[in-house]
Amino acid sequence: MAIQDATKRYPHLQFYLNPVYDDNTCQGNVLGALAAEKYYTGHVSAFIGPICSLALDPVSRMASYWNVPVFTSGGISYQFSNKKIFTTLTRISFSLDRVSHFFLKIFQTYGWQHIALIVDETDPANKLIKNSMQSMFKEAEFGYEIFLETITFERKLSNVTIDYQRMLRQASRSARVIILVTNGEFTRQILLEAHPLGMGNGEYVFFGIELLKDNKGTGDFSWYRAGDRRNKIAKEMFESLMKVAVRVPISSEYTSFVHKVTKLSSEEFGRITSHEDVNPIVAAFYDCVSLYAYAFNYTLAKGGDVTDGRSLIRGALWDRTTPD
Repeated sequence: MAIQDATKRYPHLQFYLNPVYDDNTCQGNVLGALAAEKYYTGHVSAFIGPICSLALDPVSRMASYWNVPVFTSGGISYQFSNKKIFTTLTRISFSLDRVSHFFLKIFQTYGWQHIALIVDETDPANKLIKNSMQSMFKEAEFGYEIFLETITFERKLSNVTIDYQRMLRQASRSARVIILVTNGEFTRQILLEAHPLGMGNGEYVFFGIELLKDNKGTGDFSWYRAGDRRNKIAKEMFESLMKVAVRVPISSEYTSFVHKVTKLSSEEFGRITSHEDVNPIVAAFYDCVSLYAYAFNYTLAKGGDVTDGRSLIRGALWDRTTPD
């Protein structure tokens, strides 16, 4: 859809998207090798993706050396903010450094300095959030110092009970502000475990992180569970919780885009896709193609060199407002 729209907007240009698939998990990906193969065996003018940070790192480092632009709807890790290393990387989606910066602003506003971080490291994304916060809080602006206590756990075996109260007691010894980097189900469970410890008395503040709102992978972040006798306690504890989520656009343009994606998915691929399945990451992937097409056309119009990746993205995109 993005290629079709780019071709309609710039009919004098031809864009070709060559999909490269890697069936491995994010941790076991080989996209760095695949990117090198594509670069040395075929003409590559830009890379769209990957999303996974562990795959994006080698691809972006090599692309910087090759002077080839990389556009991604992922790359949320704090490390990708370093433009001295990732010189040709453009991230379209949200980034964890912005999330961490948001927390810093809250802490500064209320004078909170002692913070506890409880992290479920079973999910690799949670490790990225943890690393981002640890890095950002060390570099707190305006001389504002953060004292961070990090507590981690992993759900390796389903039949092993995790002692959440032990972690909460440990956190309470150094902090009254607790960030829960867990999915919705475990956020609710931890808050229920905090109730008998007296942590719902207003002296403690909890934060939950739901990067993509209504994403099935992050679980249900609501307090209510059908048939659960603890709903009343959960509701009480959730009054001490502030949930941080990536903003989902509500504009007519975004609504129209979601409708087009679901329609295309049904007509061309025979897949029934709900509107909830189309998240900002999908929209950002579309924007990756659109922005590259714009930058390519802009550079040509200015008489620039479209094979110079750094000049292309910096001259047409970085620190600029692009037209709709």
